[in-house]
Amino acid sequence: MAAAPEGEIGLPPPLPRENAQAVGRLLFTRYLLAFELTSLILLVAMVGALILAKRKVE
Repeated sequence: MAAAPEGEIGLPPPLPRENAQAVGRLLFTRYLLAFELTSLILLVAMVGALILAKRKVE
């Protein structure tokens, strides 16, 4: 059986704040249309699920 590597074992360190800001900037500039379409599709799916769940069964 192999020994565990020395040092801490666990989650990697968090990403620098600049990376998160860069992702947000790309999401709301270059990929804004895809982001908005995805949110619209999810909203329609949620409303449809609510309508189907609230429908009375005869």
